[in-house]
Amino acid sequence: MPRFRLLPLIVALFACAAFAAGHPKTVASLREAFKVPPEARVSFQSEDGTALSEDEFSKRLAMAASVQLIKNVDDGTFTLALRKPAEYRKPTPITSLPAIDLTDLAGQRVRNVDLAGKPTLVSFFFAACAPCIREVPAFNAFRRKHPEYNYLAVTFDDTKTAQDFVKEHSLEWPVAANARAYLDPAGVKSYPTYLLLSAAGAVIGGENGFDTSKGEAESVASLETWVAENLRAKPWQPLLDTKLSNFNVYLSYRGDQIMSVLKGTAPKSLKPVGLNPPGQTVFDVSDKDGKPVLRITGEYYGCLVTKQSYENYHFIAQVKWGEKKWEPRLTELKDSGILYHSRGEFGVDYWKSWALSQEFQVIERGMGEYWSQATSAIDIRANPKKPDEEAPRWDSKAPWMKFGSANPGNNHALAGSDQDKPDQWNTIELVCIQADCLHIVNGKVVMALANSRYKKGDEWIPMTGGTLQIQSESAEVFYRDIAIRPIAAMPAEYAGYFK
Repeated sequence: MPRFRLLPLIVALFACAAFAAGHPKTVASLREAFKVPPEARVSFQSEDGTALSEDEFSKRLAMAASVQLIKNVDDGTFTLALRKPAEYRKPTPITSLPAIDLTDLAGQRVRNVDLAGKPTLVSFFFAACAPCIREVPAFNAFRRKHPEYNYLAVTFDDTKTAQDFVKEHSLEWPVAANARAYLDPAGVKSYPTYLLLSAAGAVIGGENGFDTSKGEAESVASLETWVAENLRAKPWQPLLDTKLSNFNVYLSYRGDQIMSVLKGTAPKSLKPVGLNPPGQTVFDVSDKDGKPVLRITGEYYGCLVTKQSYENYHFIAQVKWGEKKWEPRLTELKDSGILYHSRGEFGVDYWKSWALSQEFQVIERGMGEYWSQATSAIDIRANPKKPDEEAPRWDSKAPWMKFGSANPGNNHALAGSDQDKPDQWNTIELVCIQADCLHIVNGKVVMALANSRYKKGDEWIPMTGGTLQIQSESAEVFYRDIAIRPIAAMPAEYAGYFK
């Protein structure tokens, strides 16, 4: 595999790659290394986002784990930001692109139809991005060696800046400039980013920079390995469209009814709404910026459930909270969830609304928590519950602990850290190989889970695949970029969590 330089993603308009161990130790050398124009205004930021003076920044620089450059294209300013070791994380995968309709520096339109028939490498860069500059020789050499692919470099820079970049650094790829409006719906937040598209235009791989320190030949070889491996992989399969064609809908009870059902006081005439009720509006999809966005009102308990079952996969989605809440959670945190390895009838869980499954909890300030649903069980490395916490908390160094129906009072585990970004789109990922799974939030592993199983009578049965349910649970919530791809093994960077 190529030795990729994994970049921490931060909330910024545009982020360039970080210098990690061995980073330059002065502001002047950082400006030079990051290719910041001499006349550009630079501000400084601490690890927690607090503004620093240049003197304060310089004093802390030697002890920083890494330094990241952020460019604000609105006013042409830059920020040098210190980063902590805990913020080193794998960038969020890009699973799909909006329709490509850009213009290259020769004035020619570049559309999906123009790229069809051959795999395409797409590089996202900007002129002041030092790692982008360092990759140019390898990208040029790769293109000369491999004419069997299409190539496209995309930047938010204006045409003149892009032309100057091409001339100064001899970039041989076709370049599309002025593409800022394309970048947000494309999900490009860090630079350099490059994607591999199939001959049909599906995203089948993506990375955020690679090690060019050992010279052009090795860089080209590592890129060749990466391309070959991804061409053998399955493309991401988008699951969301405006017709919800990959899902069924199940609704149980309105939020203001459900407590009476649980208490046994509901009238006998009150029944769950059921599967695929005509005219339902709890789950609705609209088109935003060329991509489908799912709105879940939360007014009824229930779920979207995939028509297909999945085993050995990488699932990804982006989630953002709405404003509305409903009974019985008007005073509670907004709540939803992804239920995985699902099987059997609906309504077998405590809330009489979902199928037997494991839960990737989606909740304010606790994304990635675990809940057992019905008779499911799983093992999690966790420390015993603290007096001020409602459940044990995942810790990658703690002993394995059993969770689920056979462990009364121990069917819930807290995420290892709070990675929730309030009022923003959060990216959640679920990586599962057989009975082992990972919960990942905004690029950070927050829980590893092993030995997934469920109880049937007196027998424990391995629980290694099934459908996926997206919950409606008394809170308005939005989802987008929902996708899944099959994988053959647990990715190497995660294998250590299961030792």
